[in-house]
Amino acid sequence: GTYLDPGFTGIVVVLGTLLSLIYYGQKKEIRYFCLFLFILITVVFTYSRASYIALFIGSIIHLFVFAKKRSSFFIIATIFILTLFLLPRLASEGTLLERTQSIYARLANYRQTLELYSQYPVFGLGFNNLCSARLRNFGGLETSHACSGSDSSLLFVLVTTGVVGFWIFLNSLYQILLSVSRNIYGKAFIICSSSLFIHSFFANSLFYAGIMGFMSIFLAISLKD
Repeated sequence: GTYLDPGFTGIVVVLGTLLSLIYYGQKKEIRYFCLFLFILITVVFTYSRASYIALFIGSIIHLFVFAKKRSSFFIIATIFILTLFLLPRLASEGTLLERTQSIYARLANYRQTLELYSQYPVFGLGFNNLCSARLRNFGGLETSHACSGSDSSLLFVLVTTGVVGFWIFLNSLYQILLSVSRNIYGKAFIICSSSLFIHSFFANSLFYAGIMGFMSIFLAISLKD
C-alpha cells in the first residue's frame, strides 16, 4: 500500500533521479542524461511537494558542493519548473500544488506528537505505544496504521525514545557519515542521505522499509576500506 503513496513513491524516485544525475556526471553519455530527464519528469508527476524539496536540496549538494557545476543546477531547475507549469490540474485535491489541507493535517500531527513527548521527555513512550497514547490523549477511532507513526521521522524518534534515544540516534547518523569513503559511492551516499533527511521532516520516510533496505545496501558499498 505504501508504494502507492505519493510521498514514499516520491522519495524513491528522487533517489533514482539523484543517482542518475551523478552517474551522468561520471559517464557523460547522452543515454544517461535521457534516463535522468525521464526520472526527473516522473518526480514531477508524483505531485509530492516534500519530494520536490528533497530533490532541490540533493541537487544543490551535488552540483554546488561536490561537482562544482552551478550553471547545471540552474538549467535543471528551469526544466523542472517549466514541467511543473505543464502538469495536468485535475479536480482532485492531490493534484493541486497549492493545497493546504495536508499542511494543516501535518501541523496537527506535529502538535500531537510534541504534546505526547512532553509527557515522557526522557525515555519516551516506547516503540509500539504511540497509537494507544494518541487515542488515549486525543480520542477518536484510528483505523490507519499511521496512528503508530508520525509525519516526521525525527519527531517519531523523539516521542518514542525520548531525548536520550534522540541523541543516540543523531550521534549514530553522524558516525555513519564519518564512516563513508570519499569516492563516488561515498559522495552519492551523502547526497542521497541529505535528500532523505530533508524529506523525513514531512513523512516518516527514514523508517520506510523500502528506503531502509536500499540505504543499508548503499551504505555497505560506501564504507571506507
